[in-house]
Amino acid sequence: MPDALTARSSVGAWLKHPVGGPILRRYLTAAGVDEKVLAPVSFLPLEQAAALSGGRVTREMVDRLVAEAAAAG
Repeated sequence: MPDALTARSSVGAWLKHPVGGPILRRYLTAAGVDEKVLAPVSFLPLEQAAALSGGRVTREMVDRLVAEAAAAG
């Protein structure tokens, strides 16, 4: 069983996670964003990468991602 994902899990961990990866990719697709844009921030915690997004990714979105991953995993 993979580790549970949190807002402090790295973007890379999210993308590699069997539950979190598909969820994050779905959000990216809905926003019209290719996951390749996350490469430079893959080492950052998801919450920190969101803070650097200039408001495109809100804390509420991060909370929804975490909640959805927790419910699915």
